[in-house]
Amino acid sequence: GSLPPRRLSQLTERAITALGQYALPQWSPDGRYIAFISDTNRLRNLTVYDTETTMSWPVASEVDQGHYSWTPENRLSYLKFRPELSGTPCPAISDLHTVDVNGQNDHVAVSNLYGPDSYVWFKDRHELVALLQTSSARCDYHDIYSIDVSTGRTQQLISRQELGIKYPVALALSPNESLLAIYGFRESAFASGASEDSEMVLFIFSL
Repeated sequence: GSLPPRRLSQLTERAITALGQYALPQWSPDGRYIAFISDTNRLRNLTVYDTETTMSWPVASEVDQGHYSWTPENRLSYLKFRPELSGTPCPAISDLHTVDVNGQNDHVAVSNLYGPDSYVWFKDRHELVALLQTSSARCDYHDIYSIDVSTGRTQQLISRQELGIKYPVALALSPNESLLAIYGFRESAFASGASEDSEMVLFIFSL
């Protein structure tokens, strides 16, 4: 198929990819690059587009489709599943990688994370907050942890039981990094007779 015609004649419009499957665009902290997940020909890559040169390139392959993030240093972080260490289905073990915007210096920042999901970076220190599982937990149960990237140490900040929810889903950090928003479900959204609207819960948690 062909691309649709330009919608707003007064604005410059640019298609930065061919037609395909793409997800989760994120601007870099310096505003120059856009990262996104490209899933074409069964190859799921973390891809970067340079708004100055209009070039794009993959920086990592076989990445977790759900979560990646720019680091405060204008690098990228992503999760990579470790099938040789994982069970069927539990535990699901992944490593957190960081990589330069040009695809160089890819290394494991934190290894052997159990079921990592949504995560957010602090701006001024090598630390993040993430949804993780304990090694003995069921695959769909997460709690909220801090991760010190310099040491690899994880520490539970708050459990799903303390929040009174079964399924934390996503995290968002306030600009001054003093408040953490936690979104989740009290029960499964797919439980028989459950209404998604009645199950959603949003908390603000002081750090």
